[in-house]
Amino acid sequence: MTVAAGLREVLDGVVRVVVFGDLHRDSLAFRTLLDKTAELGLTPVLVSVGDFGLGPWDRGTEDNMLRRADDLLEQCDSWLLLTPGNHENWDTIDRALADRRDEFGFGVLGRHGRVRVSPRGHRFTVGGRRFGSLGGAVSVDRARREPARSWWPQEVPATADVQALGDAPLDVLITHEAPTGVPLVGQLRVHSTLAAEADLVRDLLTQAVTATRPSLLFAGHWHVRLTHDLARPDGGTTRVEILSEEHTAGNAIGLELDDLSVTPLPALWRRHLDLL
Repeated sequence: MTVAAGLREVLDGVVRVVVFGDLHRDSLAFRTLLDKTAELGLTPVLVSVGDFGLGPWDRGTEDNMLRRADDLLEQCDSWLLLTPGNHENWDTIDRALADRRDEFGFGVLGRHGRVRVSPRGHRFTVGGRRFGSLGGAVSVDRARREPARSWWPQEVPATADVQALGDAPLDVLITHEAPTGVPLVGQLRVHSTLAAEADLVRDLLTQAVTATRPSLLFAGHWHVRLTHDLARPDGGTTRVEILSEEHTAGNAIGLELDDLSVTPLPALWRRHLDLL
């Protein structure tokens, strides 16, 4: 089924977007982000770099994060473009991509259809800028999770996904993991086998950067805020912006599409009891 509910004119006319990092099913963090976005008059378009927390999770049948997010987006007439992370229910994503795609190739999620999820190797245009999406990563805490309940084997991107992205130039590439060469330090002890698997994913993303030569790349996954200029084999540079997790100051930024400059969103992450 094809769904197109007014998103085209929004994507054509927008001049800035808000990009944010991991939320891990925290609907309070998402509501706070939406409230601040509306208060500042920033944009009707938000972009997630993954680990939003799409469900259902464990043995549940309801995806409360999606339901609440979709309702909030409908209330404020906004849209969420989601590049999946590893901590998503990939069965939910695969069903949306198989059964409910829009004209841009996004999978449509939620009763109102306000959440759009990218397949891997996906290209789209926002405000005249060429965006690419290459989601997924390795769950390094996999040993504490249950397959198809709290982690999904299809979470890991593959060479075919890089090939699907192609080699035409991009302005902005959205990933969840970071490419090789970005100086990051993990917070967890990781088994050597999983660490090697994660390194392969980072190498794949480096291949994508080499092929598409983006000016700017956004990622999450590492729960830190970091900016790094990544040198490419063609002699150019890709500015990498790693966004931190929920309830931290580095979780969200405003991206101006005319010059690709970024501005931190101010003082978002306080847990207000009146939002519960």
